[in-house]
Amino acid sequence: METLPAHNTGPTYSVGDAARLAGVSPATVRLYEREGLLKLGRTPGGHRYLTASDLDTLKRIRTLRRTQGMALEAIRRELQQASTAQPTPDISTATVEGAAHHPGPRLRVLRQRRGLTLREVAHRAGISPSFLSTFERGQTGISVARLQRLMSACGTNMVDLFADPDRDRRKLVLPHERPSLPLDDNSVLIQDLAVGPRQMEIQLWTLQPGAGNDTPYTHQGEEAMYLLSGALEVHLNEVESYTLTPGACLYFSSSEPHRWRNNGPDPAIVLWVNTPPTF
Repeated sequence: METLPAHNTGPTYSVGDAARLAGVSPATVRLYEREGLLKLGRTPGGHRYLTASDLDTLKRIRTLRRTQGMALEAIRRELQQASTAQPTPDISTATVEGAAHHPGPRLRVLRQRRGLTLREVAHRAGISPSFLSTFERGQTGISVARLQRLMSACGTNMVDLFADPDRDRRKLVLPHERPSLPLDDNSVLIQDLAVGPRQMEIQLWTLQPGAGNDTPYTHQGEEAMYLLSGALEVHLNEVESYTLTPGACLYFSSSEPHRWRNNGPDPAIVLWVNTPPTF
């Protein structure tokens, strides 16, 4: 096995291993390198390798390509903007929209606005204060069920998490204007289709193969799931089971414990509506 340069002390991956972990082909990794989206290291023998940071970038590119259909040039601009972004502003003056794409800093804004302590929210949500602290700093991901528990503990919901509730409602939201929220290590992408205070949460969810929520959760209201593409399994009350195919719509009370998973080979894209906005 070749020795890597001394400054590479973290985990490294061959092109083949990184491609497998990111769900792309090795040829795609090499394409992204040629296009300047990735800068791979070289062993003394000339073999390419990726660092953990490179692997994260590769997964980010995959998400932007598959879920948002972005061209390589647009992805290049997105990555450049992310690399030159300013540090998150002081939480006392930050707005929710001004926080990073990671939901943790946004949730911290909302928690502090309500005068809640970190330990108080962690206790209500049934998680450890250390996990909540790490999440609020944007240093770890989170499942949909855990995020729902945290929002409930803060007395907030997706509408507040996506945008500043004091902002005026916008009647028209174009595709490139949608607020987006990646969860579960980018296996779940939620895009808000409406902006401003409202009585409905109307969102587009993109669920990568294998993405799911194994812990049932509940909240107030009613919801509808309309499947646009792919396939999705939904379980209600641990009794009813439904397999959604394109064109299927499932409508149920949000107070019924529900969980879901994409067991298919392709991304599942769901138009998801909750009313009132309690998720």
